[in-house]
Amino acid sequence: MIRVRWLLLVVLAAVLAASCGGSDDAEPSKPRAPAASADAATARELQQVLDLQRESYGATGMAAAIVIDGQHFWSGGSGLADRETEAPITAGTPFPIFSITKMFIAALAVKLDEDGRLKLDDPLSRTLPDWPNAEHISLRMLLNQTSGIGNDQRRLERDSEARPRKMWTPEESLNYAQRAPHAAAGEGWEYNNANYVLAGLVIEHETRRPVSDTLHELILDPLKLHDALLQPQERPPSTTAHGYGGPPRIARALRVGGRYAPYPSEASAFWTGGAMVASAPSVARFADALLRGELLSPESRRELLRFVPAHDGYDGYGLGVGKGQVSTEEVWGHFGGGPGFVTVVSHLPAKDLTVAALSSGDADVGLLTKMLADAATD
Repeated sequence: MIRVRWLLLVVLAAVLAASCGGSDDAEPSKPRAPAASADAATARELQQVLDLQRESYGATGMAAAIVIDGQHFWSGGSGLADRETEAPITAGTPFPIFSITKMFIAALAVKLDEDGRLKLDDPLSRTLPDWPNAEHISLRMLLNQTSGIGNDQRRLERDSEARPRKMWTPEESLNYAQRAPHAAAGEGWEYNNANYVLAGLVIEHETRRPVSDTLHELILDPLKLHDALLQPQERPPSTTAHGYGGPPRIARALRVGGRYAPYPSEASAFWTGGAMVASAPSVARFADALLRGELLSPESRRELLRFVPAHDGYDGYGLGVGKGQVSTEEVWGHFGGGPGFVTVVSHLPAKDLTVAALSSGDADVGLLTKMLADAATD
């Protein structure tokens, strides 16, 4: 899920450059009159930016969306969803969004805490008493990546690529996390998909329902995000963007395809750590509602945005939300990357603007979000 780690610093710098101001606290922006949708000239300019960026990187398909002041401003698609059928990418084409999934899962956990259905600071031993050091690891630590749990993620990635048709269980994925911790619980940050697979199991234990059902109940349905879903409990539609290219083993796996995106083993092995599918407008709408404070109470939002020091493309990391900063300029959001795709969602609090960019094929989606944000606010 973080195979594109080398790209993240470039992406973050480009996103930050789009911001014209900063926010030193976690309070929602003051309400303003809703922004109108992009006029015809602005919409044409935004579409041209998207088309030119896709062509310059040779990406098969791209989609993007902008939300300003909580209102849909613009969305568009460029290129093909499937080379074989020549189905076009539209603004509403679903994409696998990989680690942006973490923002949805963390938001769900915080919402459940707000509703009194679980507690962020309960120990993992409530759910998995036999997990090493479980009594000292909280759900909060899983969500902000400070659990200290070790993980042989590269081996899991290689094994899932080698057997693309295999459907993994969470327990099988977590076998790759059964090794010595990299730090004491709560004392070190390390990006680890296993944290979010464990968080998924905690959520299911406390709600006694599949995570996908609770996600729809509390997040997706209230926000009317009807094209967003969590694999493998749910299967994406046939219109979902297809991935291409990469090293031979990944290219072979992508050709397998199947009813899951980008292919069955990837969708099942990473589950609540990175297996959601959604369109660009749904990703932008969700992130905007979450980060502006529409979805959570002010207290819960502060919990979400309590950042700890991080690295690998993030200056800080809250509960499923990364932060970057250059001087006084700040951006909140999350990256995603996996076989055949790169994704990002960025919220610029000083502008009350959220941009999502999804690409089938390697591309600097950070630069794309900068260019779109500039064009939308000029």
